[in-house]
Amino acid sequence: MRNVLSILVCLLCLALPGAALATCDTRNDGTIDLVMGQLDAGVYRREGFRISPDGTLSRALWNDRNELLGLSAPATLGAQAFKSAQGKMSRTRPRHAAVPTDGTIPSPPTFTIEIAYFDRGKTRFVFRNAATPALSELIEAWRAAAPLSRPPRGTYLWSILAPDNPGPADLDLGTASCGGGLGPDLAQALDAATMVAQAGPASGPFLKTHPGRSRFIADLPAGHAYFGILSGK
Repeated sequence: MRNVLSILVCLLCLALPGAALATCDTRNDGTIDLVMGQLDAGVYRREGFRISPDGTLSRALWNDRNELLGLSAPATLGAQAFKSAQGKMSRTRPRHAAVPTDGTIPSPPTFTIEIAYFDRGKTRFVFRNAATPALSELIEAWRAAAPLSRPPRGTYLWSILAPDNPGPADLDLGTASCGGGLGPDLAQALDAATMVAQAGPASGPFLKTHPGRSRFIADLPAGHAYFGILSGK
């Protein structure tokens, strides 16, 4: 019960959904995001972490059926924990599955890790199909520090900065209106200290025009982002 109350307090601390950011500025604070995906019976279960420069850690669990399965209250680890994580991320290199040379279509990876953070004013995005020992140790420490509880009912947004040229955008936050509709909510989610943030009523119309998907692409004033819309039940 205490964890649930902490999560409610955390959500209330976020700006109200739908309140547009004046400049639609997003993620200029150096936050690190890490999202893992595990393929199970044809469905990816994803676990995401976000840590801020002051050491505030957030964790969430969801699947590609767009169900939010768990949400942590913010955990305070301190600035040194962020610096330590930053060092581990900077030493992490991409790793992809080998491309078949016999013309067969490769199977989806059973395990993925996506890491995104700002490095000298630019987004660094790393994709791997296996964890390094250093990442595994970090993830276990973060799991212990940020236990999950059942999320309150509602609609949520997850988000992570994307690499250059991620594909055609579903939403453009670079416009004067911050993309309109869902745009202000996404700008808030990208700027939040939490891995997921509450979404406003604009998520309903957006999903109706983009049915059956678990991941979308947004163009930002500087860069790109992946995001998805989740249901907490």
